[in-house]
Amino acid sequence: MNEADLLRRLQQANEKYGFVDNRDLSAAVEGEYAIIDGGHVPKIRPASLADLAFATQLDYVLQEIEKQMPGTIEQLGGHDEVVAVDLGCGTMPYAGSLMTVLASINGSIVLYGVDNNPEAIEDFYKGRNSNIGVTAKEGDIEKLHEIMAGYEKDTVELLFLFNPSPKIPFPELKKINSSLTEHAILIGSADGVTYNSPGHYMDGLRANNYRIIVMAHNPFGEMLNTGYWWSPKSFTTLNFSPWFVAVPEAA
Repeated sequence: MNEADLLRRLQQANEKYGFVDNRDLSAAVEGEYAIIDGGHVPKIRPASLADLAFATQLDYVLQEIEKQMPGTIEQLGGHDEVVAVDLGCGTMPYAGSLMTVLASINGSIVLYGVDNNPEAIEDFYKGRNSNIGVTAKEGDIEKLHEIMAGYEKDTVELLFLFNPSPKIPFPELKKINSSLTEHAILIGSADGVTYNSPGHYMDGLRANNYRIIVMAHNPFGEMLNTGYWWSPKSFTTLNFSPWFVAVPEAA
């Protein structure tokens, strides 16, 4: 995908979600300061660009879900509440983007992050994630039903699984209480830049009885090749590629 197409997709999503000023966005994608209306366009914060790129890709994936399963997104919008769980959430640098996009589907979103690393959960609440309405809990994903015990709703509509390392076994999704997730849609991604691991992700889904319905390249990883964009801490989400959507085999 060329620079013009990337910019067009970012601008369309930005008009919908409002992350940055579109004039600044154009200059940033071109990799330089621009003179617009006689003044220099300021450089956009790297985190804002990463947030927008993540939201743009997620928005595209949701459109692909609607093509494969017509009426699904509209149905989620009609629920009184939508429960989403990010499995192996880590520090969840994309939490704000994820909440922004999900809230456009349904204003009553309950988003959990689950990770068995206590340090990750501690770091999760530092900085940008401290006040966006996401609850992060320590625990193994196969004990999700225990982690969510006491919550009034006993089903999960959306599961997220981003960037699981191929250096460790794929999360054992089939050990999650099936009554929680039997109708859930799983959205996630491999790390296509650092590990080139799509096969690990695909094999993991299939081994856990999930059927892949969407596989989508993430073109924003190409931004990592441009020095102007590169910032390891801010752009970790851009290497998420390809993205997958999967559903339990019985669904």
